[in-house]
Amino acid sequence: MNHDENAFRPRRQPEEAKDDRIYSTTCPHCGAEVYYKLEVKDEKRLYCLSCGKQLPNPHYDPSDPRRRRRLLSQGLAIALVIAVFAAAAWFLLRYTFSA
Repeated sequence: MNHDENAFRPRRQPEEAKDDRIYSTTCPHCGAEVYYKLEVKDEKRLYCLSCGKQLPNPHYDPSDPRRRRRLLSQGLAIALVIAVFAAAAWFLLRYTFSA
């Protein structure tokens, strides 16, 4: 029996290439170069370190499905926290006024 050793090993999924490049854009207010990484592509605005004003992010895409998913998960987390606090307040007030 001659088995191929690689037949039983799980195949590794190719990792998504990380974009470490530094991008630049020009601030419309003061004309300075604003440098940023693609990690901030979900941010709607960038900040100029020279004048401190906001400028539009050229990589921002409001129709990105990952952005929608992130907003939905944040909204659900906030709703869960509010529900937990409401339940805790209900229990505390229920036993405080009934005694």
